[in-house]
Amino acid sequence: MKKIIGLLLLLVGIANSVIATDYELLTDLGSSAETISLGNVEGLNGSASGIFENPAALRNIEHTSMGLFMTTLMDEVYYKNISVASRMPVGVIGFGYSEASVFNIPISAENSATNEFYVKDTFDYRDSMMKLGYSFDLDPDLSIGASYVYYLRTFGDITASGANFDVGMLYTQPTYSWSVFARNAASGGAINYAYSDGTVSAEKLPLELVGSGKYRVIDGTTVYGQMKIRRATGLMSIGAKFIPREYASLELNAGYRQYLVSDQVKGGLALGVTVDLLGLRASYSYEKIEDHPQYDNKSYFSVSINL
Repeated sequence: MKKIIGLLLLLVGIANSVIATDYELLTDLGSSAETISLGNVEGLNGSASGIFENPAALRNIEHTSMGLFMTTLMDEVYYKNISVASRMPVGVIGFGYSEASVFNIPISAENSATNEFYVKDTFDYRDSMMKLGYSFDLDPDLSIGASYVYYLRTFGDITASGANFDVGMLYTQPTYSWSVFARNAASGGAINYAYSDGTVSAEKLPLELVGSGKYRVIDGTTVYGQMKIRRATGLMSIGAKFIPREYASLELNAGYRQYLVSDQVKGGLALGVTVDLLGLRASYSYEKIEDHPQYDNKSYFSVSINL
């Protein structure tokens, strides 16, 4: 029964996405467990996974960075993202790939002789996104960046694809940082669906504006805040990071975020921990959200390497 409920929820989400005005973005989940634990405050990332947020944040890469994030949603939806970024003679270049997939979704049919339903066939669902970005400094405190984004969605014999751009700016000081960026900044961008019968349809790529900041209150304690505009709706996020003086490699995080579900604003609370050992960062987060009662508690794990 749990598996059936999970599949029904997923299929309803897919159907709503195809019918709705705007395309649903994979970045809604969060780029890493650490980001989720901070209320999904974006644009201030210090690792390669920043390519999924503000491309200007790639300036935080010292040499080379790699990231990996994998999780399972509703026991059936497999999500993963991988990212890599490297500093060049001028600027920083980064690449990211994310994917949500479900396998062996049943297609049922009715037996006319017995009036019983049976599984006639199965199909897979795959929603993927690729980003190629570049960031460079205008001065020691200010950087700008842009990324090319390619979307691809397949389920059954239906294929959809489209492209757009993200642009952003990051201002950094020793005790605080500000980030501003836009997802799908090119107006008129859309995902185009191609069906096996030759018909086509389009789904608008939503413009998303994100402004965020962080401030170090005292040594070891930093607070985060964000306002995201999506579908003419303001979505707030707040977070806090605490690093114990005795354990400098340990980071304790907490956050709250708002997000949209069918144009309704929902909220989620998160707690997390990050361990940093010589550039290897392993993060775990636990999030409780306003969702289906059986799936309102979620755990995430991600890892990044900064060389």
